[in-house]
Order: sequence, then C-alpha cells, then structure tokens
Amino acid sequence: MKFCVTVKDPDSFIDALEEAVKESVAELELDHDERFAVVEERFEKAQEKMKKWVQYSEYITVEFDLTAMTAVVVPL
Repeated sequence: MKFCVTVKDPDSFIDALEEAVKESVAELELDHDERFAVVEERFEKAQEKMKKWVQYSEYITVEFDLTAMTAVVVPL
C-alpha cells in the first residue's frame, strides 16, 4: 500500500537550513561582515535548491510505501 502525506511547517525548513548554513560557515576565519555575507549567499543558493522538494518554503510531500517499507520525498 502506498499513500502520500503533505506537511505544512512554515518555520522548520527555513530555520533548519539557516542553522546548517551558519554551522558550515562557523569554522571559516572570517570577520563578522564577511561571515554574514557568506551565510546570506549560501542560504539563498541552498533555498533555491530546496525548491525541488519544498513549495513556498513550507510544504513537503512524502510518499510512504508500506509494502517496500520506504518513505520518499516527492519532487514537485
């Protein structure tokens, strides 16, 4: 049996992405302004890539297959 679930969570995707980007930049030896610019640029690029799966930065659909015991994020 297969079924899909669409989940809306307006803050989780953006918050998680922002945290991941900040962590990836934290180790770089940059001053505050440089770090801010790098975080902003990487965040925008990553957010654009997420559009493959996440609509309006808050909707995602997951397809569950209980026969194969898998769960897959459905591309838009």
